[in-house]
Amino acid sequence: MKQLLICFVICLFGSNANAQTYTANSIVGKWISAARDLEVQVYLDKNGKYASTITWFVVKVKDKTMQDYCDIKNPDCALRNRKWLGMQTMTGLEYVAENKWKNGKIYVPRSGKTYSVSVHLQDINTLIVRGFFGIELFGESLTFYKKK
Repeated sequence: MKQLLICFVICLFGSNANAQTYTANSIVGKWISAARDLEVQVYLDKNGKYASTITWFVVKVKDKTMQDYCDIKNPDCALRNRKWLGMQTMTGLEYVAENKWKNGKIYVPRSGKTYSVSVHLQDINTLIVRGFFGIELFGESLTFYKKK
C-alpha cells in the first residue's frame, strides 16, 4: 500500500512538472504559419481583446511585391484598396479559460470572407487557429509557430 501511495505521488508531481501554464497573453507575439508563407502579429487591442495583423507573406506572383496586394475581394467596395500588409485580420478574440481564446472573427483577404475564430495553444510555441461558420466542429484549423 505504501508503495502504491509513493507511486501515485510521483506520477502526480511528475505530470505537473511537465505541464505548461498559459496566461491570457501567451498568444501575444509574432507567429509564422506551418506552411511558412504568412506571418502575423497577435496583440491585445485597446478594448482588451486580442487581434492580429499581417506582418509578412510570400508573394506568389513574380512581378509583385507585398505592397502590391490589396483587399480586392472585400465585399465592402470602400475597402478594396486596403493593403494586405499591416491589415488587421483577427479581431475580438477573448480569453475564456486557460489555453482557450474564443468569440473572435477572422478575415481572409485571399477570399474576402469572414469567419468565427477560436484559438488554443498546443504548446507554448504552437498556436492552433480554427476558423468556422456557425459550428466549430465544421471548421478548418491552421497551425502557427512562435517566431523567435
